Amino acid sequence: MNELQKQTRNGKNGGRTRNSVLRQLATLQNMTLEQLREKWLDLYGSDPPRYKKQFLVKR
Repeated sequence: MNELQKQTRNGKNGGRTRNSVLRQLATLQNMTLEQLREKWLDLYGSDPPRYKKQFLVKR
């Protein structure tokens, strides 16, 4: 178990973690399809599948 998981289970920093995740989700929803494809490439090291923007945001 990593430190983030320990802190979240103990209730420490849970609010901060939640806010961070919500900010990241909001950022993804505001990105263009091209930006999402670039993000996918950075994260997974491969070309993204040829789907619509909503598919990439959900992944």
